[in-house]
Amino acid sequence: VLSFDLPFSGQSECVPGFRMKRADLGFLLQAVSNEFHVKKVGLAGFSIGARVCLCAFEAAPDKVSHMVLAAPDGLGKEWLYRFVTGTAAGTLLFKRFIGKGERYIRLLQFMNALSIMPHHKFRFVMQYIRTSEARERLFNIWMSLSELMPVLEKIRRESSNRQVPVHILAGNADNVIPLRTIRSFAKRGSQVFLHLFERGHNLLQFDEVKGTFCSRLVNM
Repeated sequence: VLSFDLPFSGQSECVPGFRMKRADLGFLLQAVSNEFHVKKVGLAGFSIGARVCLCAFEAAPDKVSHMVLAAPDGLGKEWLYRFVTGTAAGTLLFKRFIGKGERYIRLLQFMNALSIMPHHKFRFVMQYIRTSEARERLFNIWMSLSELMPVLEKIRRESSNRQVPVHILAGNADNVIPLRTIRSFAKRGSQVFLHLFERGHNLLQFDEVKGTFCSRLVNM
């Protein structure tokens, strides 16, 4: 198993302004294939990492044998993400948010106190915006992966034509990745298989999910 740190995550070293491209993922899969003398590899990812896996498959579908994706990002319209990373106005607002986030945090706290914003969403958002350092890291992560938005119809077509199974693990109580977007993608792909759990977004902390994740990854 090879595990890669995404830009600005783990121990990766990136310069602010870096944007990963599909070609980078294609080169990575080719390098892995050459280094380990294999024709194909399986891809596995969680949340935004699953989105990267989908784009890697787009970049080099002939190098992928199967995919296992937990709570995958990138299956919906992602209007907010596209706005803040793909438009000058959105990026400017995001940068202002980094430096002056305290005023927005007070607004979110007020909304949470009045139950306008559900507590579980408040807690999820706060872990990424509580400090200016956290907000800057979120900005760099989002910008570095902004060009990696999967073309879903192409992925469904390639997986069907090449018989590449795509196993998706999703939680019925996931408040981050809407289940409807996952169902919509799954029902239109002949090689897409959906595994549902009575869990939230952080699926991989539960044994039954980890068991399914690992078994789908290795027993292909």
